[in-house]
Amino acid sequence: GLPPSWNPYVNLGAPLAGSVVQAAFYPVQLVLLGALRLSPLLVMNLFIYLHYWLAAMGMWALLRAVGGRAAGPVAGAVGYGFGGYLVSMSYARNLLPGFGLVPLALALLIVARRNNRLSLAASAGMCLGLVLLGGDPQAFVVTFVAGPAAAPLLVPGRWTRQASPLRAVAVPAVFWLAALLTAAAELLPALANFAGLGRSGGFGGQALAWSFHPARMVEFFSAGFFGSAWPFNAYWGGFTAGAGFALPMALSCYLGAWTIAAAAAMIASRPLARPTLVFGVGAVIALLLAFGGHTPLYPFLLAHIPGFGIFRYPEKYLFWFTLCAAALAGLGTDAALEDARSRRAAFWVTSAVAVALALAAVLAWAARLKLTAMLAPMLTETVGPNASAAVEMIVSALAHSGATFGLCAAVVWVAAQDRRLWIVPALFLFSDLFATGRPLLMAEPGFYQSPSRFADVIAEREKSSSHDGPCRFAEGRPCLQPGRFRVFRDNSIPPPLNTVSYFNGIMAVNQVQLRRWERETLKPNLAVMDGIEEFAGMNVASGAAFDARMRELTLDQLPRYNVKYAVIPTEAEQQDAGYRVLDRLGGASLVELERVWPRAYFVPFEAIMARPEESSPSAPSAEAGWATTPDAPPPEARVIDYTPDRVTIEVNAPTPGWLALNDAYGPGWTCDAGPIARLDRLVRAVRVPAGPRRVEFFYRPPLLRPGLAATLLGMVLGLIGIHLGRSRLEKRRPPSGSSASGAAT
Repeated sequence: GLPPSWNPYVNLGAPLAGSVVQAAFYPVQLVLLGALRLSPLLVMNLFIYLHYWLAAMGMWALLRAVGGRAAGPVAGAVGYGFGGYLVSMSYARNLLPGFGLVPLALALLIVARRNNRLSLAASAGMCLGLVLLGGDPQAFVVTFVAGPAAAPLLVPGRWTRQASPLRAVAVPAVFWLAALLTAAAELLPALANFAGLGRSGGFGGQALAWSFHPARMVEFFSAGFFGSAWPFNAYWGGFTAGAGFALPMALSCYLGAWTIAAAAAMIASRPLARPTLVFGVGAVIALLLAFGGHTPLYPFLLAHIPGFGIFRYPEKYLFWFTLCAAALAGLGTDAALEDARSRRAAFWVTSAVAVALALAAVLAWAARLKLTAMLAPMLTETVGPNASAAVEMIVSALAHSGATFGLCAAVVWVAAQDRRLWIVPALFLFSDLFATGRPLLMAEPGFYQSPSRFADVIAEREKSSSHDGPCRFAEGRPCLQPGRFRVFRDNSIPPPLNTVSYFNGIMAVNQVQLRRWERETLKPNLAVMDGIEEFAGMNVASGAAFDARMRELTLDQLPRYNVKYAVIPTEAEQQDAGYRVLDRLGGASLVELERVWPRAYFVPFEAIMARPEESSPSAPSAEAGWATTPDAPPPEARVIDYTPDRVTIEVNAPTPGWLALNDAYGPGWTCDAGPIARLDRLVRAVRVPAGPRRVEFFYRPPLLRPGLAATLLGMVLGLIGIHLGRSRLEKRRPPSGSSASGAAT
């Protein structure tokens, strides 16, 4: 059936439906996990590979829609689908659907506008709606706004079919409608929950985090200029990441030598062509937005455009820059193979870049002492590259890139000899991107099946509450029964010394060892793989009340929220502090807390007081707090069934009072015993009479059912649109050999 709508494993519980980035209703994920029932590890790998090929196919379709021949779409597809930025973002699963579906949506929209086909406009809208279902609201919004504006400008003039003004307006209208319908399963619950989310007011100053540093523009031409981060962190450009981050969001933005050469050929030979202007202006705007806080533009937009601040990490706009650059490269490839002027432009650009990079490498080596002195103040950390190592990386990267561009100039000359050699540039580009992109894939064999030491300790102590069946992620180890206890981990724990080793003569963090240590010490979101419910995970769907409470909590208050185990710094251990140390590993200590409150408990009315601003604590939105916090945990109520969307509890109340469930309060939760109040700002509570009673809590996300119905309708319309649009275009296809044979492609 459908996936659960509530995630009980992080932040006392948080919505899955309506969280957007979790992609709970993304069809690809539902098919791989639900219908085919593949293991999550295999699903993750298939998901990544599928969307990179989908990205390449989407760019191929986009370039064909704007008039590309055989050579250009292939080169553009390779440059886009396997470019440095997209490959380096393989860890951001929620961005991958946008990489593949956005160019496909644009291609369908252009063809719909060209042939005035509402059916294809519906298909384009369906593709865009899937982007939001896949977890990327930013790509959805940008395409929703910019797509209909760019599509008419990208239609080849000789292929445009005349239409009435009404039909011209109907195409974008159908596109928008189909996009909203398809995205409704996430969009409607998200809008209903939005006011209570921690990000509803925007990210404030954090919206500028991970701004693209202008110094990194050199990486467009020279891969590895700032070093590598995997498997040893030899990245010396950490100063470009901004405060609070050791590495930039994207570890590479390398475009490829042929991409740069072909894009330059297109700009030089056809500067006023509409595709050149659209993609060129789009690339400039995207790059300016990616700069974030490094230019006045992004702060101005944050201050003056309502809602702009709900998106963070400006580096994500490099996606649009990469898309536009690859599109220009695809069109430029065709231009270079068709006329001598474009070939000369491509040859001289690549030759000039090759000479410039080679000269820069020689000068950097000659001035290595001055460069070392200049970089030394920026590289003061004891762990990581020093200034002399950084200079060696710079020289090596520049020399390698100079040789690559020199070879690219030779490829331009070879391809110019015979049009039948058009595949040579695409093969060269693929080889170039494969060689530079392979180190960006953070492959960790066995990482997800490897044991977690602290999780094993907890599982051993909780054998009585474990399932009989094995975990799907970690086969052979028992999964913990949900609804029993939670675990908290202090994220301030410094990495152990054994994660640092020498790499090419410098002290560097071994990222593989660091990740395994984080896995073994239950870093938030990794502990979920062992069936552990975390008190605090990383989740954008957490409520504002939870975020505020987290800033106030101390270790001794955690047991009130059913936190039984905690991972704290070993150096912070204290005697008689209300916990017992169970294990230690690399500076982290696993402790078992005392006086832990149960997941469900009963308290009499006199122990609770209503907030002064509320008329009655029994109102559905009421806030209630402790009159006096009990010295001992309240009497436990028995949880007899605990699933993400339904919790069943048996309570024998000695007097009328409150039944509290130590899970997050949120819109959509209902109870058969009456209205739900919010106790202690976080947890759910309901009034119960004296005597034995069975109480059930149900989660029904606001507007989920109409959203699912609308999504199903949008997808059906989109699929029908593809069939109808294809059949009608086939009927209009000119006879073989006609000069207009590409018009219906």
